Amino acid sequence: MARRLPFRAPTARMLSLVTLAIGAFAATNIDNLFVVLAFVAEARGSKRRVIACQEGGSLALIAVANSFGEMLRSLPHGYVGVYVPLYAGHSRIDCVSISLVFNAMIGIWCAGAIWLVKHALLGAPIRRDGTAPLPLILLVTGASVIAQNDTLRVLFGI
Repeated sequence: MARRLPFRAPTARMLSLVTLAIGAFAATNIDNLFVVLAFVAEARGSKRRVIACQEGGSLALIAVANSFGEMLRSLPHGYVGVYVPLYAGHSRIDCVSISLVFNAMIGIWCAGAIWLVKHALLGAPIRRDGTAPLPLILLVTGASVIAQNDTLRVLFGI
């Protein structure tokens, strides 16, 4: 007869790490929620392709950030993006946990976008006009990131 291992509740450290990963993902992916929303609104029939592309693209971003995190541990925080310092400041096993949370959050983002597009009150305007504000949202988000991180000063000495 197989011996059952006792269930272990998640430690406070793991819950803290998961909370950190959820916060980092949500804070850095608000603009991506609008992108997913626009893609889902345009998809009409099959939303699986949108979800698969979101998962694939995000997993590639996570892999690159994790790799850079390993290489750039010695750089000051202000010179690298949000994911890279997050990965650089944690152990490899923590990075796996963070990546798993990010992967789950991508699914939640996609589910939220699908729910909004199907919503009785919000769905019609999103399907009709959902892609119109997207370029402006992305432009403002990008300009905000550049301004907040002194990117022009670092790159050009301005």
